[in-house]
Amino acid sequence: MFAQWKVLHVDAVESEGALFCRALEHAHFAGRCESVRSFDEAKLNLDRTLYFPQLFSRPDIIVIDGRPGCDTPVLEFVHWVRIQPQLHVTPAIVFVKGEWSLAAQERAQQEGVTELIGWPDTFEGLVEELRALLDRCASRCAERKSLSEIESGRPGHGSSQSIVRGGRRILLLKSETP
Repeated sequence: MFAQWKVLHVDAVESEGALFCRALEHAHFAGRCESVRSFDEAKLNLDRTLYFPQLFSRPDIIVIDGRPGCDTPVLEFVHWVRIQPQLHVTPAIVFVKGEWSLAAQERAQQEGVTELIGWPDTFEGLVEELRALLDRCASRCAERKSLSEIESGRPGHGSSQSIVRGGRRILLLKSETP
């Protein structure tokens, strides 16, 4: 499954980007994982897909590395993604290394982050998280397709739900961004 999907991964650390893409392969992701080092590079990549859709495919999921204390640039990037009409419903996932403050988590919801997920301690944990994430994104994609036919385009209010997996709390954010 996911053979036609593309994941854009934004992480300043090259080795972590390679680890992430390798974990996706182990999670039975048959699509394409593209890892970039900066938000500027990610924006160039996304602009290319917006202006030349016949040549470059848009990502189905955007995954961002979120380190404690670095939430502002992450959320500014997510805001930029959300104001792009073709990307406003694309899942924007932030893998957090450490913990974000409650204020940063609330701002993440306001800016349109789909999920905040704690970075697992092991490679096997990362593979397990990615399998679950892919399943959730596949469900969202199906919902998005059925809702797109009746979407009114008016902004709604976000909500959140928290689940515990493997002893870690995962904050699921629902944003009804126009």
